[in-house]
Amino acid sequence: NITPTISGTLESATEDVAYSYTPTASGGDSFVATNLPAWASINPATGEITGTPLNDDVGTTFNISIELSDANETVVLSDLSVELVNTNDAPQITGTPPTSIKEDAVYSFTPLATDVDVDDTLTYKIVSKPEWATFSISTGALSGSPSNNDVAVYSDIVISVVDAANDFAQLEAFSVEVTNTNDAPTIAGVPATE
Repeated sequence: NITPTISGTLESATEDVAYSYTPTASGGDSFVATNLPAWASINPATGEITGTPLNDDVGTTFNISIELSDANETVVLSDLSVELVNTNDAPQITGTPPTSIKEDAVYSFTPLATDVDVDDTLTYKIVSKPEWATFSISTGALSGSPSNNDVAVYSDIVISVVDAANDFAQLEAFSVEVTNTNDAPTIAGVPATE
């Protein structure tokens, strides 16, 4: 009987990229792995470890072992580890902004942005902001109170969110119509009293 042999070191993996690794082995016909990460599996006939890790799997898995056996003996490749390297994911943004506001009323809209990358810094941007409104780059809030002089339709407004790697997402372009509210007339003058 030829004693089985197995050697090798697991290579790092990249999020969202198909992973494949086969140890150098001979003399055996059955492979078993213990403590593999949840996203990976081993082919018992070839020893090939495969899988596609996701963002939730980012990190390092330690104490992985691969056993190679024949009818008489088992050899173990132990104390392996595999590091999963993060790939930046673009943020997501949702929300339905109001498309009309009455003169002198308060307009307010704040989109909801999410990013699966932990601790990623998000910044908001806007295109075609109405003159009567203010915009927060830290929250994406668009707010303001238009006056009589602002009665009009403001088109092609786009709110987007950008992460630290400059990946971005944006809402569809929208319009806001400022509708007129009747204002009471004013009168002034000093009538003669004699």
